[in-house]
Amino acid sequence: TEGLPREIELRQKQYEYYRDLLFSFPKPDSVTN
Repeated sequence: TEGLPREIELRQKQYEYYRDLLFSFPKPDSVTN
């Protein structure tokens, strides 16, 4: 079926998007260094 791989792909992209969003948050200096 076409549906399942597409669903997985969408979730993967969504996950990566939110992960990048979290990582791009401003961090305290202690974490950056």
